[in-house]
Amino acid sequence: MRAETPVLRGGGAARAISAGVAGADYVELVVEDGGDGNGNDHADWGNARFHCGG
Repeated sequence: MRAETPVLRGGGAARAISAGVAGADYVELVVEDGGDGNGNDHADWGNARFHCGG
C-alpha cells in the first residue's frame, strides 16, 4: 500500500493524496468497507491524474 485515507463520509471534504509509482507494474485503486459492513460503500476518484516525467 502506498497511500490511503481514513474512512470518509458523505458530505465530507475531498482528500488529496499522492503516491510514487515509479517502477510499478500496475496501479490498483481499492475501496474497503467502512467497518460497518459493505452496504452503500463506494468511492469517487474524480479528477484522478497520473504525471510522468519531471
